[in-house]
Amino acid sequence: MAKKTRVSRIAGLAAALAALTLTAVAAAQPTPQPSLRPAPGLPDSVAAFVRADFHHGITYEAARSYGPPAVPELLTMLERDEEREHWSNVLSVLGMIGDPRATEPMIEFLERRFSGEVDPVTYGALLQVVPSLGFLARDPTGRAFGYLREGTSLATWRNRKLAWTFPALRGAELEILMVKLDILGLGISATEASRDHLRTLRKGLDDDRDGLRSFIETDVGEALRTAERLP
Repeated sequence: MAKKTRVSRIAGLAAALAALTLTAVAAAQPTPQPSLRPAPGLPDSVAAFVRADFHHGITYEAARSYGPPAVPELLTMLERDEEREHWSNVLSVLGMIGDPRATEPMIEFLERRFSGEVDPVTYGALLQVVPSLGFLARDPTGRAFGYLREGTSLATWRNRKLAWTFPALRGAELEILMVKLDILGLGISATEASRDHLRTLRKGLDDDRDGLRSFIETDVGEALRTAERLP
């Protein structure tokens, strides 16, 4: 019973984040060229855009329209504590713009920015990093893809030793959630390399050395369907 409750709790958190992220994935294209101007009807300032409320998620087309020129301003917002309420949106847009300059600062935000117990808003932003890296992982030789691929191993997250905690999930449960989010990120990247890795991961579930099968089997299948559905 305890294990079923644990599986359900971790799955629920991952599913809630996935639902918002996949709103954007539905409209995503493999390598669309960003515009140098926001799409019609959007604020001229990317800061105003990410400070808005998005109850049904940020659309890929809208975020992408701000293009690489918006990246420095978004990274500055990610560094500023007073923008905490908007960090999740900032991370989503950085990912969707697809500029690799954002990759390392996003990983730094996740792994080294915080220590100790974080507040719920910060926690939500931290969980947004990995799915957002999925949009940056379309180059199989790039840092984002390698980070996601390595993160599908529980041992990787044990070695990364995240210094922050949240009351709802700690220790092994948080590590399992991060593995699930890496799987989601690979599905979002929708490349042949990500599909190959997900298929390999699915085959390896029969061995189940890490005891992960009950936690990630559904995620692997859903990520593969996502990756195969996108062009």
